[in-house]
Amino acid sequence: MNTADGNAFAALIAELEKRLRINGSSQFLVFPEFTFRVALNELLFDAQEIQATIGLAPEQAQREALLNLENFSILANRIPQVSGRFNLNATMLWSVFERVINFAQLATPSLGSDSQSLNIALVFQKARTDFGLSALGSVAPDGANYYPAIALPPNDVSDDDAWTHIRLDKETIDQRSQEVSPEAQEWLRERSLLDDAQGSSVIMKSLSIEVFPLTLRRAWFDPALFQSRAWKWNDEPLSDGGDPPKGLLTAYIVQMILARKLEINLDLELGSPQLVAPKASSPEVTTNPTTIPPTATFGGLDMQRLRLFGTTVGKFKPT
Repeated sequence: MNTADGNAFAALIAELEKRLRINGSSQFLVFPEFTFRVALNELLFDAQEIQATIGLAPEQAQREALLNLENFSILANRIPQVSGRFNLNATMLWSVFERVINFAQLATPSLGSDSQSLNIALVFQKARTDFGLSALGSVAPDGANYYPAIALPPNDVSDDDAWTHIRLDKETIDQRSQEVSPEAQEWLRERSLLDDAQGSSVIMKSLSIEVFPLTLRRAWFDPALFQSRAWKWNDEPLSDGGDPPKGLLTAYIVQMILARKLEINLDLELGSPQLVAPKASSPEVTTNPTTIPPTATFGGLDMQRLRLFGTTVGKFKPT
């Protein structure tokens, strides 16, 4: 990827941050490796829908739905680092939350205590009840229990009308690339994608892509609990509030953004050492080197599998 590509990608990040109303103080976008993909069928969690889409028998469709939910929940509940690298560690959000609701030191109500201190025991008791009721058994015979993450809205990703088409022309790319958040700038600089583009023989004329945001819901997880001052944590810090923060739970995934049909329109200079211009009188060339049609192959991979483009990650600092 050259600098022109980097500016276009920066512009796309800024456009997504704007459309998704991402608050940089509490949310940020992170990105996986571009080879990471999620199959359409892996996002179907309803047995009847799977039966109608794939044609499986009812028993097989039910097992497939449970397996999809389990795999998706394991992906969505792994705790990410607060950085643009999308590094997921092996710690699950549910394991940290379970420790908190079972081992936090609650404030002891006393005469003159505020309502938060008086109610904290009830809040934690409800959290433990909800957590216990949410556990699901693994499809694998020797698998451990897991705690589901449900994707909202429950739109069918195979419905073309449910996808949002984004197109950025050159003027918008130039503007948006200057508006990208500091976290995204850091991610781009690590890959030398925000260097000076002067002298580049490639000009990005336009970029288009289709995106599908999946907002996550966890019935067993209440992030508001972390805003209470009526309990203490005497173990390793959950988040030290640093930049970047360190601790057991510095961030968690709140949204996934699927992306497909990425198309870029390049303007090339004749004689470019990077790209060979065609035998035409005009120096302008339109190409879509990363177009992802529904049934095409790219890099030997089935492109019916969608790229997990970005993940909005919620982060918090201790109060």
